[in-house]
Amino acid sequence: MTDSTHFDAIVIGGGPAGMTAGIYLSRARLSTLIVTDGVAGGQMILTHEIANYPGVESISGYQLSNIMKKQAKSFGCVIKGSTSVESLNLEPDIKEVTLSDGKPTQQIQ
Repeated sequence: MTDSTHFDAIVIGGGPAGMTAGIYLSRARLSTLIVTDGVAGGQMILTHEIANYPGVESISGYQLSNIMKKQAKSFGCVIKGSTSVESLNLEPDIKEVTLSDGKPTQQIQ
């Protein structure tokens, strides 16, 4: 797979948990890819008001997802939206994740 892109970690899902995982992995200086079949933030972006998130009195889901996305990118996290995981090959030493958007297989080193 000479055309593959290598990552230390790949997070499948771009909702609040996936974005948080991506932030912490990237902060640990691991090259990280977040794959989401929609937009970063998941269903949270459709929420009019979030009033129970720690440290935040009130914010829209759209605003919070943009803040999370910006923070993840600031640490070097790559976010691929509007694609999904087509297949996983977890047997070899280098794990392979094939995406449905026709891009080359992503690999975890």
